[in-house]
Amino acid sequence: MMKKFKNKKILIAFTVTAVLFLFSAIGATRAALIVSGIYDSRFEMYDIGVTLNENGKALSWRTYNKSKRDWDVNAETPLFRDLKKIRYGVVYPETLSVRNSGQIDEYVRVTIYKYWLDKDGNKNMDMDPDLISLTLLTEDNGWIIDKAYTTKERTVLYYTQVLKGSQSVRNGETTPDFASKMMLDPEIKNYVIQEKESVDEETGYTVITTEYVYDGCTFCIDVQVDAIQTHNAEDAAMSAWGRTVSIADDGTLSLGEE
Repeated sequence: MMKKFKNKKILIAFTVTAVLFLFSAIGATRAALIVSGIYDSRFEMYDIGVTLNENGKALSWRTYNKSKRDWDVNAETPLFRDLKKIRYGVVYPETLSVRNSGQIDEYVRVTIYKYWLDKDGNKNMDMDPDLISLTLLTEDNGWIIDKAYTTKERTVLYYTQVLKGSQSVRNGETTPDFASKMMLDPEIKNYVIQEKESVDEETGYTVITTEYVYDGCTFCIDVQVDAIQTHNAEDAAMSAWGRTVSIADDGTLSLGEE
């Protein structure tokens, strides 16, 4: 009896991959008020904002609109919005940076989550987030990884320099890119559940079908951006981020030991 092989095509979705954008201005302002009796919290709240850029375009933002006295928010725009299909083993440009879209100076933190959803849309902790490769840029560009809070699924980065605001809202400084490209590891195709044998009644051939672990699953990359004002930044960082930081005389932020 002859045999023929049939590989079940691996289908990996990405449409639910989204940016999660959080903003810590309130907590940071409260911290500043504790340590300064003359600090004007209204100035900070009315002028702080931050934007996440993807491939040179504004993707998500949260900026206080002074004229409307309300937040201008676009917080859940999907990453890879210009791609209709993503294939494993193919490198895609994915440059990410942060822009100060407010008027006051600030410090910025980015948290990146990588994980998988199964066919039913449930998070699967057994699937390997390392198969989702996001190349980070932290070599002499002002970004540092917080190793104390980084895990296989989560990466925490801080921009060590003051991100300057502007009197013209949305024209503040932009950080250097903290990511440059994305790829799904081709090793995905080697994760096999089982091979099934069946007989083709018409030909009499034995058909061997391969089923893959990641078939029909969804990979997710969530990027969360937080900002605090530079005024009393050490106390603001502890209040908003729960993180010990030190600010040098030149404004450079460094992380304390945890």
